[in-house]
Amino acid sequence: MEGRTDVDKETRLVIFEDSAIQSASFPSAASLQREPLQAVRDNVPEWPRVVSLDRLLADLTITRAETQTESIPLKDGPPKIIFGKTLAVLILIDGAPMYRMVEGTRYARTLNTPALMLYDSAGGTFYLDGGQWWMTAINLNGPWTTAANPPDELAGIKQILTKEEEPQASVQPAPSATLN
Repeated sequence: MEGRTDVDKETRLVIFEDSAIQSASFPSAASLQREPLQAVRDNVPEWPRVVSLDRLLADLTITRAETQTESIPLKDGPPKIIFGKTLAVLILIDGAPMYRMVEGTRYARTLNTPALMLYDSAGGTFYLDGGQWWMTAINLNGPWTTAANPPDELAGIKQILTKEEEPQASVQPAPSATLN
C-alpha cells in the first residue's frame, strides 16, 4: 500500500491521502490473484481517511512486536518407530518419577503413572504389576523381565493399594420405556 499521510498533532489525527494498493498476496486463492486484488483496490476510496494518531501508534507498536517475536521451529519429522516380535506394553510416567513410601514396607510406589510400579530401595529393584505376574528391572528404562520369585510382600501391597483406590462408579442403564 502506498499513500501520503498528514499528521495534525494538535487534534491527534492522521489524514490519509492518495492511498493505493500496489500489490497483495492471497495464498489460499493463488490462481485467482487478480479478482481479490481488484476488489480491494475498488474499495480503497471507501476506507476511512481520518484515523486517531494514538490508535495508529498503538497498531504500529503491536505490528512491530509481532514481527519481532521469536519463532520456534516445529518438530515435524517422522516419529521413531520401534518394532518387535514379542508382546510389549508402554508404561507412561508423567515427568520425572515421584515416589511415596508404602507405609509399613520397604517399598515406594511410583505416583505419576497409572500402572502399579513399586521400588525396593534396599534391593535397588523396580517391580511392575503385570496382572498375573510381576515384572522386574534395576532401571526404569529396563530391560524388564518376568520376576522368577517376586517377594511375597508385593501381593499384599497390591491388595492394600487397590483397596485404597477409589472404586470405579458402575453405570446403570436407564430403565427402558415401553410404548403401548
